[in-house]
Amino acid sequence: MDEVNNSLTLRLNKKLILLSLPCLALLLSLGCWQLRRAEEKVRLLTEYRAVSALPAVDWREGLPAARLVTVWGRFAPSKYWLLDNQIKRGRVGFDVIMPFVVGEQVLLVNRGWVAGDPGRRSLPEVDTPAGHISITGRVYYPHRADGPSLAADWYWPRIIGHLGLVDMARDIELIQVPRAILRLQQDSPGALLTGWPTVNVSPQKHRAYAMQWFAMALALFLLTAVYSSNLVQWWRQAK
Repeated sequence: MDEVNNSLTLRLNKKLILLSLPCLALLLSLGCWQLRRAEEKVRLLTEYRAVSALPAVDWREGLPAARLVTVWGRFAPSKYWLLDNQIKRGRVGFDVIMPFVVGEQVLLVNRGWVAGDPGRRSLPEVDTPAGHISITGRVYYPHRADGPSLAADWYWPRIIGHLGLVDMARDIELIQVPRAILRLQQDSPGALLTGWPTVNVSPQKHRAYAMQWFAMALALFLLTAVYSSNLVQWWRQAK
């Protein structure tokens, strides 16, 4: 009678090892990257809460993101942009970006969201306060200030795909390209439907994504171990 081998032995498959090791390294690196992203979002949220708690100040260049500011001037509604594919309350619409004249300076103000035509046959009508008013909002620095804004045609208002400040400044013949946009508070004159997420993905979601990558890495490691040894037979015999 043949003797039953009760020991755990390895039978390395070079092709399997060469395939699984890079995949394992990739999965682990993706999980670690998601954890780093979660830490970055925690830092951003902490900074945002600290800055947003400060009282409103007059507008000036170089203010930190999320700082509450007040500005006295007037809207210039003849030329403005509609930021496409903005979703609120389950509906697709636009963010209205409008120039705001402050003396000899022009700011770009995000007035908030308006619903769009689902059939894309018409553009929304936007009412604008006339005359000089005081508005209140928070400083926002777009992630993609350069590059083409993907303006649709050359009529006004123009539909854009992202906040390309260089193109937008050229559209209205600004000499100096603005670095920031003012996002109106809901109670500010001229505000439409406002409210923007502080971060696009929360730290909790980043951590959940990290756990998914680590779980896939663990599953790959276990599968490689099973196919590179007599682990299954050894486990059955051990039971």
